[in-house]
Amino acid sequence: MDNNEKLEKEIIGTEDVPTEKEEAEILAEGVAAEEEALLEEQAEPCIRCGEKESLEGSEFCEDCLNGMLNTKIPLIAWMAAAASVIVGIVAAATVFFLAAPTFLGMSAETAARDNRWSDAYYYYNQMDTTVSDFQSLIDWKEGKSEPVLRRLFSMGTEAKARKIEAYAKAYNPMEAISKLVIDGYTSYDAVVENEGKLLENKRVEPYWELFSGILYTEELMNYSEEYPEEENYENLLEFYNLIEKQKGADPVYVAYMKYALADIYDRTDDEKIACLQTCDKLSIESGRDYKWLYYYEYADLLAKTGRTDEAIALLDMLASENKNNFDAYLAKNRILLAAGRTDDAEKLIEDLKESYGNYGELYEMEVTLLRYKGDYQRAKELAETAVSENDIFPEVRRQLALIYLAEGNYKNAFAQVETAYANAYNYYAQFGADAPSEELAKTYYVCAKLYESTGAYTQEEANSIGMAYEMFGEDFEPQGDMKAIISGEKTVKEILTEGDCDLI
Repeated sequence: MDNNEKLEKEIIGTEDVPTEKEEAEILAEGVAAEEEALLEEQAEPCIRCGEKESLEGSEFCEDCLNGMLNTKIPLIAWMAAAASVIVGIVAAATVFFLAAPTFLGMSAETAARDNRWSDAYYYYNQMDTTVSDFQSLIDWKEGKSEPVLRRLFSMGTEAKARKIEAYAKAYNPMEAISKLVIDGYTSYDAVVENEGKLLENKRVEPYWELFSGILYTEELMNYSEEYPEEENYENLLEFYNLIEKQKGADPVYVAYMKYALADIYDRTDDEKIACLQTCDKLSIESGRDYKWLYYYEYADLLAKTGRTDEAIALLDMLASENKNNFDAYLAKNRILLAAGRTDDAEKLIEDLKESYGNYGELYEMEVTLLRYKGDYQRAKELAETAVSENDIFPEVRRQLALIYLAEGNYKNAFAQVETAYANAYNYYAQFGADAPSEELAKTYYVCAKLYESTGAYTQEEANSIGMAYEMFGEDFEPQGDMKAIISGEKTVKEILTEGDCDLI
């Protein structure tokens, strides 16, 4: 070995490196060991008999596996197994899909017990929608028996009855029956035939009887041969007196129609109040609830004649029977402000805020309050916040228009009231909301007149001004404060800071 070979062995340790023959022997021994380990692993005993070796990739030997595959399982066992799987699926579906309707139903019942009838109707309606959505997921075709699950997830008569009751108390019985019972039917007889069980329910029956009575009374009025040829107050009043005596006519509704007649023909406030007092007397005698029919107009008339406390008492009664009744709260706020009782109005708003937070109606009430107090800047800021969040309350924009009128900014006033009227009409036409109010229409008219007088309008605005006039017709003659403003007899600011602080 020369010096180089010696140095190489010292560096890489070649003194311990095996020869080629030794490497082959070591490799052979390793392969044999791996094969032996694999054989030992494959030689696991059968877990069924514990004696014979299991087949490769299986826990059973060949004999046991053949025996198991050739053994017939009894039919009853198959049925039991299948049934257990089906029951498990049904149970899981039941728990999952009934959870939401059950929760909504409990929420509805809680709201009903608390006289929050708008909330109660909302929850009942959501429950009905949830059930209907699940039913639509189940494969079912006309002519086939309904699947078990489809029958399981259905709204029962009692749930539907509670939904109708909630709607009647939240809004009014006539709409409840019209929207939730007779909608889709082509005749009265078809309703009775198909909805008999529902109509006999103790929660629905009183509303159905009231609906039927008013419907029959309207038919008497519309189709009677006694209807006068010449329509005037005296002839129509005599006709209503005849209708009142007809068998089956609703006396409360006839009394209300007498009030409507007096209002159309501009009879005195005392005459109108007398008609509504008759409504109230007959309503109490009937044992039915007609407050939805005449209380708001009754309250307005009482307030107009200086009987503010009596008016407020009527609205408080409506609110106590439905704590979600924002129509009553809005009317109360308006009457308090017109009477100059801004502190009472402010307390009403603060109390409602604690219960309901930032409802759109509360924005409307507070904007009106701020305008009455002369705090125009805060009123405008709050109004802009309200319309930016949800522009579905036309009265908020009407209040903005009144502020701009008081400030002499007729262009902005017209723009706000035009948008307010367009929104109100669209909601009415598309979603069945209330039609644009008389106050809104007359404010639109006044704003149009004042803006037109500036001569600074565009052609597009001129078209909108013309639309405001068309609503009232060529023969319309403004009266009262409207006339005083348009004629220049009084300034807008005078009218909006005195008396009831409004144009109407």
